[in-house]
Amino acid sequence: MNTQVSESGKWVQAMRPGTFKDFSGVERTFSPEDIASIAKGVRAQVSNSYMPPMVKGHPATDSPRVASIVDAKVGDKNILLLKVDKAEPKFAEEVRNGEYPYVSVALYKDYSKGIKHLGALGAAAPAIKGLEPVRLAEGSDDVIYFASNFGYNIQ
Repeated sequence: MNTQVSESGKWVQAMRPGTFKDFSGVERTFSPEDIASIAKGVRAQVSNSYMPPMVKGHPATDSPRVASIVDAKVGDKNILLLKVDKAEPKFAEEVRNGEYPYVSVALYKDYSKGIKHLGALGAAAPAIKGLEPVRLAEGSDDVIYFASNFGYNIQ
């Protein structure tokens, strides 16, 4: 995944356009417009004083929070970039140790709502391939889960 260091976090590649199978085995297609809608939804969440959590796995309660999503944008090749910040020190160390080599986005079916959470996964195979490595599932009728590779220092 692509990271861009800033004073307040790192940009992480979370999703790209294409057709992917979610954790339930359902194929879903995402256009560049869908990716833009998701990014806009995340920015709306943040502007309304809600930072979507980064969590371990895909917990039903979206907790405990191990880091926060503080911004979103569409990068090159229409890739959804999420800015991760406020990482718990223990989680940052676990990532450095390679315990969580993947990242997985949980989306609301209404993309304009933003994301439910960004999950750090240890063993699940990535559903969304082709994202650069970064150094740093519960079912719901309204949420879609995907996984992609990640492993960077998030301090």
